[in-house]
Amino acid sequence: MMNSDKRAPRLGSDLSDLRLERIREVKNMMMIMRLNEIRRHQFLEETEKAKELYLKTITEIGLKEDPNWELEEEPLDEFKYDSEYLVLGRIAEDFGDLHIAKRLFEECYRRWPDDMRSVKDLARVYRKLNLPNKSEMMYRLALSYDNDDRNTLREMSELYLELNRPLDSLAWLQRALLLDPLEAENYLLVAKALKKIDKVEESIKMFRAAAILDVRRYEATLRGKITEAYAEEIGDAEELNDIYEVNEEIMEWTKKSMKYFHSRKGAKEQQNARRSGE
Repeated sequence: MMNSDKRAPRLGSDLSDLRLERIREVKNMMMIMRLNEIRRHQFLEETEKAKELYLKTITEIGLKEDPNWELEEEPLDEFKYDSEYLVLGRIAEDFGDLHIAKRLFEECYRRWPDDMRSVKDLARVYRKLNLPNKSEMMYRLALSYDNDDRNTLREMSELYLELNRPLDSLAWLQRALLLDPLEAENYLLVAKALKKIDKVEESIKMFRAAAILDVRRYEATLRGKITEAYAEEIGDAEELNDIYEVNEEIMEWTKKSMKYFHSRKGAKEQQNARRSGE
């Protein structure tokens, strides 16, 4: 006798579910390709093309720059993978849509609470949105997982400077310097923090250290940032500009040297090629 509780599989329903799952997979792959395309345009500095694709994407999803949106009211179960939320959130952040970025990062954190990438992204965006308490909480959470994260240490130190808490900033910067004593930006932040507690001479030394370390890079990428901060905090930045001008002379000769040895190598290769052909 047949068991009345057992039912034959509903073939049509199963096929329908498989079809829907397949459609979702295809949509997901298309979205990943779209996000990669936006990133490619950004990398190539094709800003208009990147923004056009970005706006098309958020319109299709139904996102808008809404400061009043709250996650609890309307979860955003749009993507399958955490990386999709993160990539689109960072693109939104690049284009200044901070509330869209916040929404995407919060959704990612809700679904994958152990993914520290969304935690650090949220800390950064909360800071930009002038939500310092939330930002500090996320930075502390990230550092509780990895207290050797150099970027997070530096960003948290910057947050404390913005909140006029220089002693807290210095406490975290000490660890940042232990982990990376050759990072110019750490010394710049220390210089700013010391100035805030009226340690002017020590601050000047740290500004000099930042400039000296910066010129050790192939191109002194922090020159504007360091000299502007010095001028604002201390005064005339002539001394630092002298350091950079000396570095420009060194860089000029470095470029000439590279060109010289490159031409010598090319000439030698041509000579060897002629000899081998004889």
